[in-house]
Amino acid sequence: MKLNKIDSDFIQELCNETNPYEICNKFDSKSQIYQNAKLIYFNLGTNPQLESFKNVNINGYSIFGVSDYEKSYIFDKKYYSISPKHFNVGKTINLDLNILTYLKMIVEDKKLEDQDNFIEYLKYIKESSFNLNMSISLLERISKPINKNIWDKYILSFVKYETLDEITENNLKNDYLLPEDKYRWAKEISDASIYMEKQIDQFYVVACLISKAFILKQDKSDNKTKLLKLLDYSLNNLNIYLEFELYIMFMYLMECTSVQRTFSKIQNITKNSLENIRNTSWDILHIRLIETQMISDLRNDLIVFHYIGTKDIGLQNIININPLKLIGFLDSKSIVVRERNIRNVFFNGQMDSLLYKHLKEENNKDINYKCMFEEISGEVQKLVDAHIK
Repeated sequence: MKLNKIDSDFIQELCNETNPYEICNKFDSKSQIYQNAKLIYFNLGTNPQLESFKNVNINGYSIFGVSDYEKSYIFDKKYYSISPKHFNVGKTINLDLNILTYLKMIVEDKKLEDQDNFIEYLKYIKESSFNLNMSISLLERISKPINKNIWDKYILSFVKYETLDEITENNLKNDYLLPEDKYRWAKEISDASIYMEKQIDQFYVVACLISKAFILKQDKSDNKTKLLKLLDYSLNNLNIYLEFELYIMFMYLMECTSVQRTFSKIQNITKNSLENIRNTSWDILHIRLIETQMISDLRNDLIVFHYIGTKDIGLQNIININPLKLIGFLDSKSIVVRERNIRNVFFNGQMDSLLYKHLKEENNKDINYKCMFEEISGEVQKLVDAHIK
């Protein structure tokens, strides 16, 4: 749901203010028009209560969130912001598909190259009281041809890890029966894979946008024209404004050095360009799904910081390019604000008109994003075929 002017002005005022006490005052006074309002504001200085929520890297294996959680302050219209209060804060780690693959290898007694480091990582997660989650991998699995029997082994490995009190190589490898309720949980996770297919649209939207940026990158027109075409495609073809994705795609088209490593696999045309686009889309979608989970928890009166468990340094680089500044909701409207947006890269009058028109219109087009991705994938493949002839 789009923000109206009152919502936008309120959020803009909070983001423009640099004095933490003034931020508290503004939130307390202006949130009263809402029945329910909760926001997490990042980068207001280290919060002593949240020191244990820092990002961690253990021998190359990462646990990182979408911002610096130890610098977070929580605003809830039910409480006077400046008054001392205690919130119960949880933490959930979403294990990516690579981490689950390594875990399955150990459970199946297959040799992992840096097995000792990985087991140390698994121990740290359990000892630090993280809730375990694999919903991101559930979504990613849908787009990849993983046999159901093999996928069920991934799930059982995950459930076994969650069940164990002590993490050792032998405990992970031991072939023992799980409690009956854990097998039921494993089946529920497996069944959820089918339900998750309904949420795959988010992947296709991001993949369409990256595909369009990749095609435009090969075009001989000037960068300003490319940026305008990308924004037009997002607003008028996809009927969506993805601030985070558009920002990094703008930087990609402008050939900014800060994103070259992140998008190294889609800088030039290769025979694997389409697969590289899909993989890059999943990397970016990890971040969006984490944000969705955090907002959902806030709506359910839960404060949970979500992390990604991965060995992929590219994901961390993507987050560092444009970290989260504010997240939460105002009644039914979700709020996600980052440190920067496309205006910080390049913006002109034509772009302003496009964006104004999109924000003003109530457009409820029913778009088949899967078909759109198939269509634009064909355009990418034509470029690839022409290049390798």
